[in-house]
Amino acid sequence: MPRERNELGVSPVVGVVLLVAVTVLLALIILALFSLPHLCTPFPPKQIEIVVIHDYDEDRPLLNYDSRVLLNNIGTEDLLNRHLSARFYVDGVPIRNAISTFHGEDFIPTHHYGVELMRGEGCRGEKWLKNEYVLIDFKDGTFKPGQTIRVEMVNSNTGCIISRDEYRAPGPVR
Repeated sequence: MPRERNELGVSPVVGVVLLVAVTVLLALIILALFSLPHLCTPFPPKQIEIVVIHDYDEDRPLLNYDSRVLLNNIGTEDLLNRHLSARFYVDGVPIRNAISTFHGEDFIPTHHYGVELMRGEGCRGEKWLKNEYVLIDFKDGTFKPGQTIRVEMVNSNTGCIISRDEYRAPGPVR
């Protein structure tokens, strides 16, 4: 009697090797997904708004390009101000400034180039509550009438932009 041959051509060893390879590949993919940095939202909602930029001296009606920026938390949630930093741009060009925190007590000892002071309800305590303001007093002449100023608020823990707003200062470009 002739011997019967298996015509399938696949051995159990090849099946086990393929199963182990697929399992290892899936484990590597899952590990890679969890070890990637936090993915940022490409179009963050506007949570912080530039209300106005003051160009006049605080004490007298003298145009000295004071460059005081008033920001408002118009978002739906309170923000941990200790983990907020900001980047400012004039007509799309970044300005040299360093605001590494909006927590008032932490801001004082930091190196905040181009910024004279920061004050307001939003930088007191641990949270910047909804509808609270922060006033940032930049070096005089940082912003001029007619320029477009953009602020990007960044979560310092993740590096993600959580809010972006633009403000067109009234008046001609000088």
